[in-house]
Amino acid sequence: MKEDLDIFSRLKKLMADMETSEVADLPENKLEKITIELKKLINEFDSEKQVNKTGSDILKHIVNQEGLLWVKDLEGRYIAVTKFYANLYGIDHTEFFIGKTDAELYSVDNANTDILRSHDNQLLETQTPISINEKLVLPQHIINDQAYKAAYYDVNGHHAGTVGYLRDVSKINQLELQNRKLTKAIEQSTATIVITDIKGIIEYVNPQFTKSTGYTYDEAIGMNPKILKSDVSSPESYKVLWETISSGKEWRGEFCNRKKNGENYWESAVISPVFDKDGSIINYIAVKDDITKIKQNETELIRMSNLQDLLTSISIENININQEQIQENIIESLAKIACFVEADRALIFKYDWEHEKCFPEYEWHNDDFDDLLPGFTEILFSEITPWIENHKQNHIFHIPYLAEYDGNDGNELRAKGVKAMISVPFFVNNNCLGFISFDNVKKQHLYTQKEMSLLEVFGQIYANLLQRSDLEKNLKLEIENVKKANQAKSEFLANMSHELRTPLNGVIGFSELLLNTEVNKVQLQYTNAINTSAKSLLNIINEILDFSKIEAGKLELEIEKNDVIQMIENCIDIVKYSAEKKGIALLLNISDHLPRFA
Repeated sequence: MKEDLDIFSRLKKLMADMETSEVADLPENKLEKITIELKKLINEFDSEKQVNKTGSDILKHIVNQEGLLWVKDLEGRYIAVTKFYANLYGIDHTEFFIGKTDAELYSVDNANTDILRSHDNQLLETQTPISINEKLVLPQHIINDQAYKAAYYDVNGHHAGTVGYLRDVSKINQLELQNRKLTKAIEQSTATIVITDIKGIIEYVNPQFTKSTGYTYDEAIGMNPKILKSDVSSPESYKVLWETISSGKEWRGEFCNRKKNGENYWESAVISPVFDKDGSIINYIAVKDDITKIKQNETELIRMSNLQDLLTSISIENININQEQIQENIIESLAKIACFVEADRALIFKYDWEHEKCFPEYEWHNDDFDDLLPGFTEILFSEITPWIENHKQNHIFHIPYLAEYDGNDGNELRAKGVKAMISVPFFVNNNCLGFISFDNVKKQHLYTQKEMSLLEVFGQIYANLLQRSDLEKNLKLEIENVKKANQAKSEFLANMSHELRTPLNGVIGFSELLLNTEVNKVQLQYTNAINTSAKSLLNIINEILDFSKIEAGKLELEIEKNDVIQMIENCIDIVKYSAEKKGIALLLNISDHLPRFA
């Protein structure tokens, strides 16, 4: 029995070797080796009297073996099958096959049984192992299999029958089809896919890898993904990545890699370990998407938000700025915007449309450049025609690559080493008053559309500041004129009051002298009226002078009591003569409750 087990353990090993091999592609020496082993096993059964004509002993051992194994005699009748083979037919006992031929089993398709029998006859005639693809037409389903068949001999060397092993390739074909689909999907995927061994050595990359990195398939295989490492992502992030996947976990994240040409790009990656059936890590698979544009958009969005904040702060600063601080504030604002757009110099030009020229008013430059304003007087319109045409239509004029610009207006800029230039017009009341130019010398800068829009906002902020400055200047001038007018008025009133007081004092003086002479009652009444009216006029003149004192802030008030009744009687005396002349009786009725002094 021990010998039986030894023989069948070798048989089991042989079957396992066949199961894990692509039988159709086995070389001749491999097929021959398997045949010799099968022959040796069968002969050992016969020599030990373990095999008889009925095959009952070999059946006893074979039925419990793994795999689709069968043994037939010279007549093509089954003498032994495994349980797995019987299960193909939906039968759970192997005795059903004993003594039956393929024709009896495959009665549903006689043509197919003839093919199977012809394969067996070929084997009997040539006694050479064969590997063929067969189709088993069973009552319930059809199985495509790959069969390996060999002859076996008895102890006397006579041909005793055939032994065969089947592989159900239906599932294999499905898996192969699935693999082809997956392979096609991977090959056509827009995601970069990289497979490495457990040491991180690249074993596979898909075509997208080449598109993303510039490295070909042959250049990448055998290399470490470190060839893509940039200086942007921190060493700590790579350490965490490796520790995560080495522990059998999936890693997700973003990192900045470097292409073959030295250009940096961003990837979002999922890196997972691959396990064998024992749970050991055998590979790592990375699936990565290029997110460079997303990162650039995020960066640009943040950058534009910062520029908006900068413009807002500049606008707020301009609200409460003094006239004396405007020039300083303009240069500071120009410096902030220029630094933000990486410009090395910024200039503000004013247009002189009447004489068709422009001249610089303000300049900012970084410390590595000299001032242009001292020797920069004016530019004729004929020298910058494209600029003028764009500015008239309220359009920005932008030269992104001066090295490629063929306009004559770019010669002087190129001579100064300018790589890129942009000029932004500014308007007041629909009139283009000038433009703001930014020169990029040290570094090329491509202005985005959003950047241009915000620079137009800065141009309008400057235009508003310019308009406000002019208004304040005009207002200041008007105030000075008003002050001069008030001063002239005060001087006029002072002179007039002096000229009026002199004769008026004479009237008052002589009327008082007349009151002291002997006059009749009517004359006394008229003289009093003259004196009262003259004094009233003098008070009016004094009050006019008080207006001048009020404007000059020099009026001093004195609080004193006045005879109210006397004041009222004086007022009556002034108009009494006119009333009597018109025949109007003018009566004064003062209440006894009215206080005399107030």
